[in-house]
Amino acid sequence: MKNCIVNLDSKINHSFSLIYNKKQVITEQQILELQDLFLTNGIHYLYVSSFEEGRTLIYDFLNALRCHTHVACATNYGHTLPSTIFDLQSYLDSFDFFNNQNVHEFQNFLNEEFDFDFVWIEQNSSYHNGRVLEQTLVTMGFDQRLPIFIISIKE
Repeated sequence: MKNCIVNLDSKINHSFSLIYNKKQVITEQQILELQDLFLTNGIHYLYVSSFEEGRTLIYDFLNALRCHTHVACATNYGHTLPSTIFDLQSYLDSFDFFNNQNVHEFQNFLNEEFDFDFVWIEQNSSYHNGRVLEQTLVTMGFDQRLPIFIISIKE
């Protein structure tokens, strides 16, 4: 566990904060040791030096445990996601769900079609929709139903 620092502050926000520093490939054993973090419903914050690093950790976890079958990612990062990961941002953009006039349709989408069991949002300062999505998922109680990771670049 040399590469990972896990902090739990349940008095403040009932979530984990993980600072991941990838100096070598994370091992399957390390992923198994962190499985509780990835299997715990709620908002979890992952701070990395690059989105590639965050994605590597997520991919390693998904491949090692094979327990999540409906995985989604919301990002404006620009790198293509694998076909096994639902590109949530592209889908939301195609229906213009973040337009203020489509708030009702956005909530209907979440209530009727949002059937994911693992979601991550790649958050950066220019990605306003990521913050809106995070707040909406929490407001609608999705953080009580599934793990939601917010991946940010550690400055």
